[in-house]
Amino acid sequence: MQRMDEFSYLTVTLLLLLGVKPALLVELYHEEGGGKWEIQGPATRYLCKQSHESVKLSPGTLPTSVKYIQVEDCGKLELESRLFNHIDNLVNITIRNVDSVVIYNDLFDAKGSAGKQFTLSSIEIHNIRDLQVRRYAFRGTRVTNRFYLGEVNMAAVVPMSFAFDYVKEFSVFASKFDRISMWGIKLDRCGEFNILGMTHFSSLAAHAIKARCDKFSMAYNWFGNIHDSSFEVDYVLCDIQGNTFVSLGGMPFIDLRPFEKEEDEKENEISMSGFVFRENKFASDPVLPFGSLAMPSFDKISKESSYVDIDNNMFPCECDAVGWLLAYGQHGYNSESIGEIAKIKGTGTLDFLRQVYQTSGRCLKCTMNDCRAGSERLMDYATNSLVMNNEVLSCSSGVVIKNRDVTSPEPDLIILPKSWTDSKEKSKTTSDEKSVIDPSDSGASSSSSSSKSEDNSVISVPKPDEYNSKPNQVEVTPNHARSTRQSDFVHMLLACVLCLTVGRSLGRI
Repeated sequence: MQRMDEFSYLTVTLLLLLGVKPALLVELYHEEGGGKWEIQGPATRYLCKQSHESVKLSPGTLPTSVKYIQVEDCGKLELESRLFNHIDNLVNITIRNVDSVVIYNDLFDAKGSAGKQFTLSSIEIHNIRDLQVRRYAFRGTRVTNRFYLGEVNMAAVVPMSFAFDYVKEFSVFASKFDRISMWGIKLDRCGEFNILGMTHFSSLAAHAIKARCDKFSMAYNWFGNIHDSSFEVDYVLCDIQGNTFVSLGGMPFIDLRPFEKEEDEKENEISMSGFVFRENKFASDPVLPFGSLAMPSFDKISKESSYVDIDNNMFPCECDAVGWLLAYGQHGYNSESIGEIAKIKGTGTLDFLRQVYQTSGRCLKCTMNDCRAGSERLMDYATNSLVMNNEVLSCSSGVVIKNRDVTSPEPDLIILPKSWTDSKEKSKTTSDEKSVIDPSDSGASSSSSSSKSEDNSVISVPKPDEYNSKPNQVEVTPNHARSTRQSDFVHMLLACVLCLTVGRSLGRI
């Protein structure tokens, strides 16, 4: 025992001489039969001893000097609002093997920080059965290294759940998301955005992912139903390969846009720019909507300095489902209408679709669980399945492919409101026509009035000046003057009778 004490004393003395401070292990929190917080220097670690144990990380739970937080093997973990406001220099948060994790809004509240941002190195979340992130959870937060989601399940990603001012690397691996709402993921600026390893997305709303990143990569994932502008991403290098897209409810790639980094953003390292779109599977269930693969900004990719690789994308050999794509690829059908899609954003859609079709792979055969390549190539199938008859293109099944470039000879009827001046001119014209008719011609008048009454499509709208603007004035006519003179004569006669009667009465007196 004495030797052990001497050894410990010598060890501590040696560490002090070398300038190394021995780590201090302190139990900060402990419950009977539960886990405990351990602080070893700037690092904290919480190990749950029971799988159903719940832990809350709230302001004041940990010392302000903590730099590393790690939580493992717990039943439930809650990260409460303003947690970051009470930690000075947090470097890393790691959460692993927890059944349920709830991250509340505003982990960092900028109101009491003079508008400053909260900066940390990395946040890593691994193997979570139920991850819930509230709106604006990461508002005002910068991650200088990596934000990582690995093997997590989320039922719903509400708007602004993952909204960061800056992330150097945002990565998702082998996870599952039932629905991502508009701006569920919003990165104002990022170095890399990676979605990898058969991550499963059941539904992506319009503008579900909005980001501006140097590199955007989606590889070997599964997408159920995606809508217009689901991927609203500005990129320097875009890599989309090996993904399965089951149903397109709109134009998900219409807002994929290349951009060039500003001079102050460029670093000494050489960054690659370009576009990769290969080996993707489009199940087209139930159909591939017209123009759904539109990518107008494709023409903004520099052909001289950028790398472009479009190859071996697969579609089902079903003319009823992808007929418009086959028709355009084989005959340039509807090229004018396709080129007009989002033309204000660019004119690259036609070139992109042409390359997708000409480099397409084998026909896709899909079941409920999987999609695999068949033996026939898409272009060979299109050659045999499209039939041109009297300038009408149709599938061999008889389904006609609509020609959207030809204007219909019977345009849709559109009823527009008429201006007051038009009504006035028409009313004036009608009035003038009435004055020309001979009053003595009663037959013509009656027939004209009867024809007008039978024609229900003509509605007479009175002019504003037809209304009586002076209702108290009486128009004087000859009959009216004769009636007035007769009334005056009666009044005079009554006055004379009255005078005679009064005179006789006075004479008797």
